[in-house]
Amino acid sequence: MPSCMPFNVTVPTELPKLYTTVEVVCAVVSFFGNSLVLIAFVRFRRVRSVTNYYVISLAVADLLVAIVGIPSALATSVGHFAYPRRDYQAELAWVAGEIPTCMVYQGTS
Repeated sequence: MPSCMPFNVTVPTELPKLYTTVEVVCAVVSFFGNSLVLIAFVRFRRVRSVTNYYVISLAVADLLVAIVGIPSALATSVGHFAYPRRDYQAELAWVAGEIPTCMVYQGTS
């Protein structure tokens, strides 16, 4: 009977620097830009038109993407870029992490 060998796997915890930088910059710019839109809508009564309620809805959805979607996309990307071949477990983990992001995006439609 063969002896059991230990299962040693190292999962990389590093993301590509360019990808991380682009995601973080998008999150920061989206957060501040959409926060300014919300502040302007609350402070100035003149901009509260029916059309701008739609803009506020989009700003809230974008704010959720910046706060929830992008960090969860970064979190699920850890280790994803290191595997050249795709196996079903890695893909399942990727899809499970992207579900919250997709749900936030669907909120805009």
